[in-house]
Amino acid sequence: ENISWWLASDKFDEEWMLAKLLEVLEIGCDIEGDFLVMEKFLIIVGKFPLMVVKCLRLMVENDKKEWGSLFIHDELKSILQIVLATKNEEAVEETKEFINRLESRNHMEFRDLLP
Repeated sequence: ENISWWLASDKFDEEWMLAKLLEVLEIGCDIEGDFLVMEKFLIIVGKFPLMVVKCLRLMVENDKKEWGSLFIHDELKSILQIVLATKNEEAVEETKEFINRLESRNHMEFRDLLP
């Protein structure tokens, strides 16, 4: 749960930290401090769009109470918009799939991001 503080601290290499965060999320952990992670994601999404979207998707999926990432709506939407505007096709496809998953969970506020 302290990994969000590590990511926000700027004391570690961003790509390495994202890889560690992804590992933690892939085993199903829910993290605390979503707001810190989202702030960092807004800064680094241009450099690591695919890793950021994968982490975001898992943060939402692992948040069983839905108290975290989805309530930081504006930041989440901004990050998804940035990824959709990149030339990273894999990241764009991952983002479209993520938005479709959000819609399937009745979060229609992200629908307007898709063409």
